Amino acid sequence: MQRKDAASKLFNKYKKIDVAKDVKKVTSKQIFDLSFIEIILSQDAILSQLNDTEMRELEKEIENKYLQKKAHPDIYSLTAASAYSVLAQKQDSSVSAQTIYYVYTPNGTAVEVFHNTPELTAAEKAALDDWVDTTYPTVVRITSATKNYNCHSYAWYSQSTTSNTWWMNYPNAYWTDGSYTRRTGDPAKNDKVYYSTSGKEHSGIIYELGRITGYYVRSKWGSCGLVEHYYTSCPYYVSDSALRYYYR
Repeated sequence: MQRKDAASKLFNKYKKIDVAKDVKKVTSKQIFDLSFIEIILSQDAILSQLNDTEMRELEKEIENKYLQKKAHPDIYSLTAASAYSVLAQKQDSSVSAQTIYYVYTPNGTAVEVFHNTPELTAAEKAALDDWVDTTYPTVVRITSATKNYNCHSYAWYSQSTTSNTWWMNYPNAYWTDGSYTRRTGDPAKNDKVYYSTSGKEHSGIIYELGRITGYYVRSKWGSCGLVEHYYTSCPYYVSDSALRYYYR
């Protein structure tokens, strides 16, 4: 973000990445490198480096790649419109476009949930599974990637990996209405653990305590699969002081 040539260098790299067209040969790197660069290129700090001509060229290239990806729905779903998704979030239209439903805490407080569609393609699922397996080799992956539910929904609402189809952004009601009590001492088995760092909020369930220290968590990583991991071995851990434990 601090490089004055960031936009031009990223755009040159972006133009050289081909859209995958063969589902039998596609790699996770092909799918997600393209998506990640689209997300970065859509940030204001990068866009501000482009003049009008360069901006039009970027928009044309993004549209061209989007149309190519839409022609291969067996490969691209979640990652087909990465750049356009960032734009929707900037305009605050991504959430409003979703139909809001409600589930309820044990004490009866309504919690907003929604269906996160469309579902991932087989290629995207394989790419996300590969990312988890290679980036966190000590993690035990229980299920393949899916957008059907997320970490908060799994930890606080339902641990069913088949009937739970809800995505939940804010689980706060589960402890603010007294349904769950915050533990002040050491965590215990079956406690809900909440990673509270802003921008890295995450929920999981403690299923086993460490023999000497720490504990193991079962949690859903965004659109990735359900996994079992040591509490520090995940993308959401920042420090022990950011962890909160709740019991019922």
